[in-house]
Amino acid sequence: MEKTSNVAKKTRKATLLAKKTDKKVSGSALMARLWEKMLKDDISPSTLADKHLDMAYSYLMMLARGTAAINQLKVKQYLKMAEYLGIPLMQVMLLAEAVTPEDFFYNAGLEERVQLVYEKMCKDPVYMGFAPNLHDWDSLSLNLKLSFCVMYENCCQTKLLNVADLIQVEEPA
Repeated sequence: MEKTSNVAKKTRKATLLAKKTDKKVSGSALMARLWEKMLKDDISPSTLADKHLDMAYSYLMMLARGTAAINQLKVKQYLKMAEYLGIPLMQVMLLAEAVTPEDFFYNAGLEERVQLVYEKMCKDPVYMGFAPNLHDWDSLSLNLKLSFCVMYENCCQTKLLNVADLIQVEEPA
């Protein structure tokens, strides 16, 4: 029983430290997901670091406080986090802000193609009611505009945006 109470105390202390992080800290969404799962699994931060993420407890705490950059980890560490959370690697990298939605599109003329999709959506009799007005559209970030466009293109089976092709890389023999 004493061991459990020590784990609980350490977990509460680490959780309080993690909650003190600035919301603007890059990758705070990933740390929040790790903390939620850690609490759900009823394990301590040191167990999370040592047994699940293969990193030092002190480094995990630096990531939680935002004093170490979570968006600059090696892929191997993102893979460990993805495995622990049970989510795809790219989702972990998006949560860590190591990649952005724009990274999945060919950038030359991206804003022009996004505008073309918006114009097409506004003229589409089925979806015109869902399209934001021009004032709202112009105030959206490129990430949100891309979200609208990708959803519209998936519904309508159009391909005005050039989504990055998945390339299979063969392992060397």
